[in-house]
Amino acid sequence: MTPRPSIWCCRVVELAVRMLPVEHRQRYGLEFVAELYGMPKAQQRRHSARVLTSAWALRTALGTTAAGAPSGLHGAVVLAGEHHPSAGTSTTDP
Repeated sequence: MTPRPSIWCCRVVELAVRMLPVEHRQRYGLEFVAELYGMPKAQQRRHSARVLTSAWALRTALGTTAAGAPSGLHGAVVLAGEHHPSAGTSTTDP
């Protein structure tokens, strides 16, 4: 039987997830709690602390600006012209 995660570690993960954009909270909350299963108690504490300290960086990577433009890594990819419908087309006249 897999040991259950500590209630306190689950609470720390839930606190971290509250910093994420609403549309991503459920997914990451479930993933982060699921990662705690099977870990020894000391490792659960370290992992949940790491999730909490990394939450702001994850929020930045997932977030969008107020105008709805992508930010974080996705925005960088779009700005670089990769996976963009107009990639490879020139806007200058020959």
